[in-house]
Amino acid sequence: MAKDFDTMAGVGRKVYLNVGANQGVKAGDYFRAVRSYSSYRDDETDNLSFKASSYDDMQIPAGLFPYSRLREFPRISLGEMVVLSVSPTSSTAMVTLSLEDIHLGDGVELEETPPQTGQAEPLAAPLPSEAAKDSAPAPAAPQAPVIACSAEPSAVRSGESSTISCEASSADHRPLSFSFSAANGRLVQRDNTAVLDTRDLANGPVQVLATVSDDRDQTATARTTVTVEAPRAALAPAKLNYVSFKRDSARVDNAGKAVLDGVALRLERDTDSSLVVLGLVESGENRDLARKRAANAAEYLAKEKGIDEKRLQLQDGGEYGDKAELWMVPPGAKLQEADLKH
Repeated sequence: MAKDFDTMAGVGRKVYLNVGANQGVKAGDYFRAVRSYSSYRDDETDNLSFKASSYDDMQIPAGLFPYSRLREFPRISLGEMVVLSVSPTSSTAMVTLSLEDIHLGDGVELEETPPQTGQAEPLAAPLPSEAAKDSAPAPAAPQAPVIACSAEPSAVRSGESSTISCEASSADHRPLSFSFSAANGRLVQRDNTAVLDTRDLANGPVQVLATVSDDRDQTATARTTVTVEAPRAALAPAKLNYVSFKRDSARVDNAGKAVLDGVALRLERDTDSSLVVLGLVESGENRDLARKRAANAAEYLAKEKGIDEKRLQLQDGGEYGDKAELWMVPPGAKLQEADLKH
């Protein structure tokens, strides 16, 4: 139609097809305009949407559908057109129905029967003969879709989530829709997947029922079991080491730096844990030294070893010695007074 321009076609526009009489096309034939989902992925301008995140940072991540499987999706029906004239290798058609813009390069499929024109049925029709009744084949019964689902992971600890993914198909090539339900637990659905949130759930199996329906109310179901296990026991804080200071001093010497170097390596391995630096003083020393000793040790870890300051907590431990104790605190744990046994 416009080979050098990105022209879009709508109802009433004429388009040229690269099939003609040599392929059996004749005037009056109806074609359906179609497009595959993979064409969006391959298009240099439209594929930016495929690079965006499929969920917001505040949402539970849904299962991702690999782009390599886009060709498994049904083709998109764009509209219909009727053939006006035919040459041996091409034909001219007019768009009669446009569900969305039709672009250069979209595909066409020949329709076996012309679409309904909306004309009224005749008031009466001659009854078929008995012989015709006997020979006419019975209409095929509609076939229900089929569905299969799986959970990943199939076993989670309380508070974690599991993604239920379903694959469904229709032998009659009908459009399909999905729904999910569970007697307990919260489900967040996205297309043919659902994320099960197990917060506040007791230990045991959770049954997730997935239902697929076509546009004729033909349905199929599949059950998937997710096993909820007890949460991991919280680890207790542990004292790793301590940095010694001279009396009335808060300076970190080389011996103290060596101790802090080893603690930094431990923090790099246990990335979820935090460190409490507990400053202490001897009887008779200025109480302000406790906070300064903790601050100087934490400053060395942050500036010299690259430890995130948000993972370092400073505390005044009182009169228990001229040092700064280093306590590793796992996620969910808290350093209690009972832990400090000097």
